[in-house]
Amino acid sequence: DRPVALGRQGVALGGGQWHRVTVTVRGRVLSAQVDGGPVLSGEHEGIDVDKVDVGFPVTGDSASFDDLRVTRI
Repeated sequence: DRPVALGRQGVALGGGQWHRVTVTVRGRVLSAQVDGGPVLSGEHEGIDVDKVDVGFPVTGDSASFDDLRVTRI
């Protein structure tokens, strides 16, 4: 399946800087927050199903991820 945009929020992210991104999934709702800023949430029936992997589609040149943790809450 192709990624589905659940919402959009402009965030100025400077190149060469690290940022804290928190993503929470509860049922059909996915919420994301960057550097303690506003929480952006969206709902989709494809969220509340078993997964075999996790993906983070990005726009722009590229993105790097470090210290990724996935936990059951």
